[in-house]
Amino acid sequence: MPTTDQPLSIAIIRPDCNVLPRAYYNSQELGLAIALANLGVNVDVYYAANVDNVRYEEVKELTAGSVTLVELPYKNIPLIGQGYYPDLINELKKRTYNLIQVNEYNDIINYRAIRYASKADIPVIIYQGMYKNLLGKVNQLYTLIHDNLLLPDIIKRVTKVYSKTSRASAFLENKGFKNRGVLPVGLDPKPFNKESVESKYSKESLGIPEQHTTVTYIGNFEPRRNIAFLLDLAKHLKDQPFSFVLVGAGELFEHAIKFKEENQLLNLHILDRIPQQELSQVYAFSDVFLLASDYEIYGMVLIEAMYHSVVPISNITAGSESLIENNIDGFLIDNLELTAWKEKLLHLHNNPTVLEKMKSSASNKISTTLTWDSVAKHYYQDIILQLGKNT
Repeated sequence: MPTTDQPLSIAIIRPDCNVLPRAYYNSQELGLAIALANLGVNVDVYYAANVDNVRYEEVKELTAGSVTLVELPYKNIPLIGQGYYPDLINELKKRTYNLIQVNEYNDIINYRAIRYASKADIPVIIYQGMYKNLLGKVNQLYTLIHDNLLLPDIIKRVTKVYSKTSRASAFLENKGFKNRGVLPVGLDPKPFNKESVESKYSKESLGIPEQHTTVTYIGNFEPRRNIAFLLDLAKHLKDQPFSFVLVGAGELFEHAIKFKEENQLLNLHILDRIPQQELSQVYAFSDVFLLASDYEIYGMVLIEAMYHSVVPISNITAGSESLIENNIDGFLIDNLELTAWKEKLLHLHNNPTVLEKMKSSASNKISTTLTWDSVAKHYYQDIILQLGKNT
C-alpha cells in the first residue's frame, strides 16, 4: 500500500453541463469531496458554471484536507446534450494529482481528461451511473461512433472503473471494461441538520389531517418520473386517509396544478422547489415516499427519504433495487398499475407497527452504511491508497 508524507490530492470531474443550484441539490461530487477532505485528502471538483472565466471557491469548515470548487465556463455540444470545458486541461495541468476521477465513460470531455491523465502518468478512474445506452437516433449514432472510435482507447488508458450499481457494472462489462468495482453513492446529512432554518412546512401549515398518512414525492416534474401516475394515485385515494405532497419544478409542474384544480383534490398539495436545508421539514411529517421513474441511475431522493425515516415505494430501477430491501425497508413494484401501489399504501396505513418498523430499518441502513463518510472510507482505502500515484 503506497504511503506518502504529502497530502493526497485528487480531481473529480463532473461532465454534466446542467448547472447545479447548490441550495436545491445534494451534489454527489461535493458530498464525496467533503468526506474525503475530512480524511485528509485535498480534492478539486470541476464542474460547469455560468461564468465567463474560471472561478475557484474554497469549501469552509473542513476538519483536515481541502475542497476547491473549480467553476468552468462551458459550451453545449448540440444534439447530444453534452458539455465541453475549454479550460479543463489547462486547469488540470496547474496542479499535481495522485488520482483523477471522471464521471461516465462516454462524455467527450472525459475522453480528453482520460488521455491527459494517461499521458501525464496519473491514475484515472471512471465512476459510472448510467446503465443503458441513451435513446434516440442521434444518441444512438453518437454511441456507435464513440464506442467504435474512442472506447478502445479509453479501455486501454483507464486504470479502473467503478459503478454506482451492479447494473451499471454489468453495462460496463458489456462495453469491454475488465477491471471493475462497485462503489455506492452516499448522503451528506449535514445540510439537513441546520437548526437555524425557519420552520415553514408542517402538516398543520398545509392543512393535512393528523390521522392521514402523508405520501410524498420530491424531484423534477418531468415525463420519465411518471408524474401523471402519481397524480392519478392521489385522485384514486382522495376519499381515503391519505394526503399527497409533491415538491419540485419542471415542465409538468403547471399540468399538476391544473390537474389538482380540475379534479378538486383537497388531498393533493403541490409545492414549488424547496431549498435542501428546508427539505427536512417536509420529510419530518412524511410517512411514505413514491418514486415511479422509468430510469433512475441511483436516486438521491430515495437516500434522503430513507435517511429521514420515510418508507420508499418504487418501481424497479438500478437505483431502487440497490437501495431498497423489498418488504424490509421499502417496497419494490415491477409495474405502474394503480392497484398494486394502492395496496401497498393501504397496507402501511392499516398496519402502523409495520410502517414504524420499516421506517426504522430504512433510516438505520442509510445512517450506518450509506453516508458519504462511510463510502469515503472505502474510497480512500480501496481506490486512493491502492491506485493513487505516490508523488
